Amino acid sequence: MSFTSHISEIRDTYQLTQQELADKIHTSRDCVSYWETGKRLIPMDKAILIADTFNVTVDYVLGRSDCTSVDNEYIHQQLGLSDNAINQLKGFKAHDEMFRYTNDVIGKDYSFLSWYDMRLPFINCLITSDKLRPLITTMFQYIMPETFQRLAIKFNDLQLAEIPIDKLVLATKKDINDNVPFEMDSLTLKTFFQQKLSNIIDEISKDYKKIIGQQDTKK
Repeated sequence: MSFTSHISEIRDTYQLTQQELADKIHTSRDCVSYWETGKRLIPMDKAILIADTFNVTVDYVLGRSDCTSVDNEYIHQQLGLSDNAINQLKGFKAHDEMFRYTNDVIGKDYSFLSWYDMRLPFINCLITSDKLRPLITTMFQYIMPETFQRLAIKFNDLQLAEIPIDKLVLATKKDINDNVPFEMDSLTLKTFFQQKLSNIIDEISKDYKKIIGQQDTKK
């Protein structure tokens, strides 16, 4: 992205008109309009003022980075996550801390919201699970079944309807002599991937419940 889209994104985030943004940084509405349309560059003093006012980096304002903070830029470089994705994950931790503060410090009982307390452990369980990769792959297959329409199944005497989903594999040069290629319509294929996705989610659910059980035992 460029600085033109970042300026408008900041306005959208804070629900500001061009005039309201201009008032905050002591400039004219025309200047903001020129920046957003790329007709003029943002002066450095105004870029710094925007960054300080809206808690973003100068690099973000100038379009040199798509991340709003230095921390997010580092995480993005390491993991490839977008700024929005990183903020979503940070939001889980923020909600978790707010829940604990409400219960422990204020003393107000929000035990009926205890599932909030389970989200971070679940995210950690999901990310460290050996089923994360097949989960993502199967989700993509479910969303984009047409990409996987050319399939192959191990040669045997079973009818298609009787072949388990885990027997379905993509036809490749390595197994072309052992497989029977066929075309499957995307709707039928989507049903197969939906069942596989359900099975993987069930397995992850069992793993998570084991972790929760172990934590309760330690307590």
